[in-house]
Amino acid sequence: MNASFGQTVRKGSSHHNVSAAGRVLTSSDSAKVKYYFLNGLREKTLGETNNAIRNFLLCLDIDNTNDAAYYELALAYQILEQNESAIIAIEKAIQYNKEQLWYYQLKASLQQQLEMFGKAADTYSMLISLSPKNEEFYYNQANALIFADRIDEALSVYYRIEKLFGYSDELVLQRQRVYLKKGDLHDAVKEMEELIKRNPDDIRYYLMTAELYESNNLYDKALEKYQQAMKVAPDNGYLHLALADYYKVKGNKTAVFEAVKRAFVSDEVDFESKVRILYNNYTDPNQQSVRNETLILSNILIDKYPHNAQVYSIRADLMLIQDKKKEACVLYKKSLENDKSNYAVWEQLARVQLGLGDFKEVVATTTVALGYFPDKVLLYLFDGIAKAQTGNNKGAIESYTKGLVLSKDSKELSAQFYGNIGDSYHSIGNYPESDNAYESSLLLDYNNALVLNNYAYYLSLRGKDLLKAEKMARRAIQLEPNNTSYEDTYGWVLYRLERYQEAKMWIEKALSNNMSKSATLVEHYGDVMFKLGNKDEALSYWKKAKEYGSKSELLEKKINDQALHE
Repeated sequence: MNASFGQTVRKGSSHHNVSAAGRVLTSSDSAKVKYYFLNGLREKTLGETNNAIRNFLLCLDIDNTNDAAYYELALAYQILEQNESAIIAIEKAIQYNKEQLWYYQLKASLQQQLEMFGKAADTYSMLISLSPKNEEFYYNQANALIFADRIDEALSVYYRIEKLFGYSDELVLQRQRVYLKKGDLHDAVKEMEELIKRNPDDIRYYLMTAELYESNNLYDKALEKYQQAMKVAPDNGYLHLALADYYKVKGNKTAVFEAVKRAFVSDEVDFESKVRILYNNYTDPNQQSVRNETLILSNILIDKYPHNAQVYSIRADLMLIQDKKKEACVLYKKSLENDKSNYAVWEQLARVQLGLGDFKEVVATTTVALGYFPDKVLLYLFDGIAKAQTGNNKGAIESYTKGLVLSKDSKELSAQFYGNIGDSYHSIGNYPESDNAYESSLLLDYNNALVLNNYAYYLSLRGKDLLKAEKMARRAIQLEPNNTSYEDTYGWVLYRLERYQEAKMWIEKALSNNMSKSATLVEHYGDVMFKLGNKDEALSYWKKAKEYGSKSELLEKKINDQALHE
């Protein structure tokens, strides 16, 4: 699209050329013009736009009538979003060459970017006069006139298009939109009726006309159009979705759901749209009617797409919303039978199983999932937790260690892995490794209340570093006030430090918060009472601990001997 920079004419000897405006250029000048112009094109191609502009300006310093250089200069300014400068340059190009279509096209484009829509429409008039058979120029002119708010002129252009190029549905739709912009509902509907007349089997135009009526609160007329559409395509899914919206406005919930059901059965409405409708409208667990409708619609999806893994995971998600976790697990497994490549489903299944306390099921899930996704850090975390809960602490440590390697980008996750490793090492009696793991966890995150609590408690059981344990236990209850377990730990650390009155206060606080009848907590309180000389009360609490299920041999000795054993 480069106009000829060398539109020069030989005159006299071979040593002189004449520019487009008649200026005499020497052979040396012509060579320089060509050099700068080509250099500018090369720089522009390389993305060096400022260098390109410099070369085009040098070219114009020698030949200030070179339309091609002005055109390329305008393009370069446009790249830099210097549209005002681009307009000046393209107008210069047109001044020296009034026949190039793409000069006017660039000018119109720049004018629209600068929101000079009326002037853009005038530029398209020039383009039409140069190329009267180019239909696109007419549409562009009408569009510019609409933005310039010259609505009647735009309509005139559309009618001119029909006269010159013939009828088209797109043309009528454009006219309909213009009538709407003008606020002329009558003529907008008239255009739509013309489309229906010409395309009696095309359901779209019935729906668009009905939507026009609805947007203007003419619901009876909208219903008439829907009824006409029903005669043409009674099973069309989009028709039933439109009817659902209509009935929703009318407050007819039963009719809404019936329409949605018919849309879900249809083939026209794509699967993703059905899923969006389900999530957006049928996921309120507090409404019993919605819960029932959710089940019906998700059943329709399963019947219609029986081999689609997503329908089962969707149904599972909906079961979770209704707190039906076991049913959700069955459905997630069904989803995975159809597609094992969806990691999110594996992770969700393991999460729900953990929440249910089905630790053997968790291990079964994570073992298979890790075969497909050996790089997913949370699978190692879930696997380790489940193994620890089933007594396989060595297996748990192995999983946590693998997960730790993958968690290096997350300090929080790494801290959690170290904390869990500390718990598992403690369970198998490897206290040095347990302490090291807890220390590593707290180095990464000293605000992890669970790790602070566990580490402090295990130190207190061993009677080791009790001042450090007291500091950590106090930090835990500061982070999570009113946590019964943490209050018990703090009280027990104080007990081990022989600060019995303080211990009594904190364990009493824990007892007042505790609703689960903790045998350990009650036994601790009995021990404190004994140290404070309240032996009868101590015995009473030890017996209560036994009632709550404690199997401790030391507790039996305490009760039998009515004395403290540690």
